[in-house]
Amino acid sequence: MKIMEIKDIPHFSRLGQNIYRHDGLLALPRGITLREKELEEIKYYGIDYTIVYDKTAPIGKEDDTSFTLNIIESAFLKTSLWNSIFGEEMYQYIHRQVTKNRKVAKLLNKLRTADSYSFAHCINISLMVTSLLQKTVTDNNVLANIAYITLIHDVGRLKLLDVFNKKGQLTSEEYELLRSHPVQSYHMLKKAGFIDAEIMFVVETHEKYNGKGYPYNLRGEEISNLGQLVLISDVYNALSSFRPHRDSYLPHIVLEMIEQEKGKAFGRDTVETFKKNFEPYKKSMLVLLNNNELARVKNISFSRLLPVVEIIDEETGITKGVVDLSSSKELRIKRIVSV
Repeated sequence: MKIMEIKDIPHFSRLGQNIYRHDGLLALPRGITLREKELEEIKYYGIDYTIVYDKTAPIGKEDDTSFTLNIIESAFLKTSLWNSIFGEEMYQYIHRQVTKNRKVAKLLNKLRTADSYSFAHCINISLMVTSLLQKTVTDNNVLANIAYITLIHDVGRLKLLDVFNKKGQLTSEEYELLRSHPVQSYHMLKKAGFIDAEIMFVVETHEKYNGKGYPYNLRGEEISNLGQLVLISDVYNALSSFRPHRDSYLPHIVLEMIEQEKGKAFGRDTVETFKKNFEPYKKSMLVLLNNNELARVKNISFSRLLPVVEIIDEETGITKGVVDLSSSKELRIKRIVSV
């Protein structure tokens, strides 16, 4: 394992640390194979150096549950969505559940090794849904169980990796197969020992409030609160993720897109829960702006998803100015420096 400058990393090296996005969610998990796309993404987040494993290092094999749990632990402790004490409590519950259920451990290991994007996606949905419910669910054991079941809600992707990873347009048959993955997840989790009361929401995570989702075209109150929260988190995560053909959308732009789906994909209460409770930037957090100036989060602006920041002189620590990023067309947060 060694620290290397991004431009010098050979393709097919293995990433030695988790890479996080500007909003505290996971971008790339430790152990992923680094190709052009992954190296471009790391550079996009303003990172010049990272830790890499040697190509031949025997790490992160499919039966390495400790490696899988280490990635999840890091994500729960280092996210900016909550403090590390709360993150540790959530992770310890997940650790206990995974280590005593070998079938779940096997599913998570396979997800990590077969499709690192889906693995990071599941971690981020768990982080987001938990953060959205943190203020209203007062029993941390209940909240930790939600973190756990949302972490594994999308294991049905494993049955359809060829379809999910296909380059180019899907055929109508392939699209129908893709629409079956929530049901696949449900059946796989049933085989892992879960009961309906715990996991029925997994078949609702792509149902839309107006009845135009899948697989069952459920509508309105037929969709559980948890199913709707997973969907809105999924949409945010997808739009905020880096893609080779485009930059990630800024949080306030994603919020505008979500607002346009009120009454369509999402119910009004779900959108209000998202707006009220999802705050990727916390007060006093240090961030690096895209003009390479250091700034400290002063408070959350009206949009709640872009903060007011104090520009800091790196040599003196003196505040040089205050900017509301929600009203700035040029400045954005490139990455979080410290929480």
